[in-house]
Amino acid sequence: MRPGLKVIQIAVTRYYSVTIVGWLKHVEGDEWVMLPGARVVNRKPNVPADWNGIDMLASKGPGKRYDLCDPMEQPDELNRLSDIRRCKPANEKAWAKYVPKPAGWVTSEQP
Repeated sequence: MRPGLKVIQIAVTRYYSVTIVGWLKHVEGDEWVMLPGARVVNRKPNVPADWNGIDMLASKGPGKRYDLCDPMEQPDELNRLSDIRRCKPANEKAWAKYVPKPAGWVTSEQP
């Protein structure tokens, strides 16, 4: 993984996962943190599932298909035990008004 704005899916049970959009920062080794301001994503009622949905979400933002929960106030610590099923880079411009870049974010943090 690389630091930046990401759409991730974390397994909750064998059949269900939660989708979160937020800024992911490397701590050390396999330790990462999703910074405060991340948003949980829910597909709107009566919107059919789409096998390409996570890619569309990452590239185009929530649009008319998805609702967003309030921004998270606390960071989420992630590592190899977090059971991350998917991790896609998100389009910063498409997500700017929903998950703004954290103050002080520098691209030199990227490996």
